[in-house]
Amino acid sequence: MEELRGYVRSLKNMKSFMVSGEALIELEEEEIDPVEVLGMKAESSVLNSILGLFVTVLLFAWEGYSNSGCGYDEKGYFVPVEEES
Repeated sequence: MEELRGYVRSLKNMKSFMVSGEALIELEEEEIDPVEVLGMKAESSVLNSILGLFVTVLLFAWEGYSNSGCGYDEKGYFVPVEEES
């Protein structure tokens, strides 16, 4: 009978230990003034989207510039470039 009481006592101690451990694990990080990109919290998916958008805009701008027929001389003045046929 004494062994059973000792076993129940150790189970209660184990349960209280597990409950306190679970309480420690459930703590969440508190974010104070998170970094924002375009009004959204800066998570990796948001940053990847913004960088992808930025690169896409740069590529479209470069493609438009390179096919626009615009040119500059050695002094930096605008010179219309005639397309070759």
